[in-house]
Amino acid sequence: MKKTVTSFIAALAAITSVAPAAHASDPYIGVGVGSFILNDGISKKASTIGTYLQVGDNFSEFLGGEIRIGTSGNTKEEFAIIPGNKVDYFAAAFLKPQIKIAEDFTAYALVGMGTIRATHYPVAGLSSSKSRSGLGYGLGFSYSAMENLGISGEWSHLNTKPKGATSVNYKGVSASMYTLSLQYHFF
Repeated sequence: MKKTVTSFIAALAAITSVAPAAHASDPYIGVGVGSFILNDGISKKASTIGTYLQVGDNFSEFLGGEIRIGTSGNTKEEFAIIPGNKVDYFAAAFLKPQIKIAEDFTAYALVGMGTIRATHYPVAGLSSSKSRSGLGYGLGFSYSAMENLGISGEWSHLNTKPKGATSVNYKGVSASMYTLSLQYHFF
């Protein structure tokens, strides 16, 4: 995990260093919260609340980059007989192609990679944890509410499983996330 996060940070630093000089850098930090739909390939998909911290930079008018670290609640209810999952943590790095659609509105896409460390609870008292890395992507919009404050709404997905990947062995989770986030822009 440490190598993955270090690689993400190095990639974002390299991308930022080649940004064109005509556009001023727009670094930001934010927090997001929303519905995380977890799929383990064994049991039914289930949703829970999740949250993440984001650090990013819009280093050109049309391209940004972002790193996220987050977690989620448990999809298993106490004493329930159905299996459940919980994201212990996830880390993701995205390139963010974007385009202004109005003065204060920007549409964007997310393309990158992520790692999810999740725990599967098949029955009460038992658990199994796995880390899984894979492709990440998404679509969203952002609104500049004030000079330094941004609000975003998006759908994103981490760790797509191939079709027919149903298994009886726990191999980690994929996650679809429907979130709202609040960002503070430094400049």
